[in-house]
Amino acid sequence: MNKTWSEANMNGQLVAKRHGGLWRQSVSRVLSVTLLLGLMLCGGLLTASGASAAVTALQAWTQRYEAATANPATIAAQSVSAGSNRLYLVAVGAEYGTATATYTVTATLNGVAVTQLGSTNGTSARQHIWLGYIKEANIPAAAGNLSVTVSGTTSGVQVHTASYQGVDQTTTFNASNFAYTAAVNPVTTAAVAYLNGGAAVLVADTGSGNTVTAASAPGFTQALLYNSPTNNFFSFWAANIFAGANGSVASGTTVTFTGGASARAAVAVAALNPAAGNTTTVGNGTNPGNATLA
Repeated sequence: MNKTWSEANMNGQLVAKRHGGLWRQSVSRVLSVTLLLGLMLCGGLLTASGASAAVTALQAWTQRYEAATANPATIAAQSVSAGSNRLYLVAVGAEYGTATATYTVTATLNGVAVTQLGSTNGTSARQHIWLGYIKEANIPAAAGNLSVTVSGTTSGVQVHTASYQGVDQTTTFNASNFAYTAAVNPVTTAAVAYLNGGAAVLVADTGSGNTVTAASAPGFTQALLYNSPTNNFFSFWAANIFAGANGSVASGTTVTFTGGASARAAVAVAALNPAAGNTTTVGNGTNPGNATLA
């Protein structure tokens, strides 16, 4: 008994003309569809479309430097672990003896510039926060010095770093917010939306030295709580949300520093977008019979 196949239409649909048993028909269908997919792959009818790989922590937030000034601060033997679609982050907290509205931070890793994402520059305050980054393509292959310079007459400077992987290298940040609050607990001033598979990263400092015993913010998981060993300096907190769905850090979100004492604090929130992965689309994009294979 024989079985023949004919092409029904340009959608790649197949019509079986059955002349034999069900077993032989099933085997023939598998072989024919496999052959068809192979021909479509060779002919360019299978195309890649975007999917998302989740953002994950590569190197945890770590305290790297603390002193009264950073003119510059030089931290030796810094490197970024191997990974894919990496993002290196540098957070710099600065405390001033008097309210300062204008300040600058510059940083390099092994000679490569750290790009500023944002800061509380422009706000008259004693407590400031700055966040910068280096993307995958510019991350140095070899270890080297992390150099940070903070302008003005500071009374305390802290430098903290972390790295993430699985981060989109084109549209890296979905949103961000930088805010100062004249209180122990800083409060965000704008919503920061994040995407499924992405991450929200929060860094904050408060001028309360080693009196802070805990810190928290709704939805966030602590990555680092650092208390200065000298009360003249301040405390720093870093935390993450690794998103399983689209969401947002609401405007008015408060970072609660338990045991804080000084009425000055700053916070930064940045949403990292997930890198594109790969799926396979069957068809040419204009055919109603297209299907996507995950």
